[in-house]
Amino acid sequence: RVKQCITRVEDKRKVPEYWVGTAGTGMRNKPTPVELERPVAAVVKSQMETEMEARGLKIRTPADVNLTVKVQELEVSETRSGLAPESSICNATMEVDIQPKGDKQKFIWKGTVSFQNRGTLIDTTNATASTLAGCLNLIVEKLVTNNEFKETMTR
Repeated sequence: RVKQCITRVEDKRKVPEYWVGTAGTGMRNKPTPVELERPVAAVVKSQMETEMEARGLKIRTPADVNLTVKVQELEVSETRSGLAPESSICNATMEVDIQPKGDKQKFIWKGTVSFQNRGTLIDTTNATASTLAGCLNLIVEKLVTNNEFKETMTR
């Protein structure tokens, strides 16, 4: 079975490394920055490894295939339309450089996803973490179902 490793995650966004978006807080839904306890790169690496292992991929070092993840966009925001419940929305764009060991062909996968999580009529800020996780789950799903990626993982 092919072993893989996320060797590096690069945060290419033009925002602080802990920032992931904004949430409306208080009665007036004042836009407030949402920050993680760890840098985005560390959270993306951990979450992607967890999601890959959940799909049966082996995350090991040394690896047969090394992955470099480049975070182009990762942002969570809240939206509300009229009397509808608030929603937490995550948009993500990532590039994954996939380098098999030896003389095998390297390739680059690029993916963009959007994930929406319904909140309540009052607030959806508590849904930010699950919205971010859902977004990263979709990125991994798109990556692992890519035919070229699947071929690399079965060589």
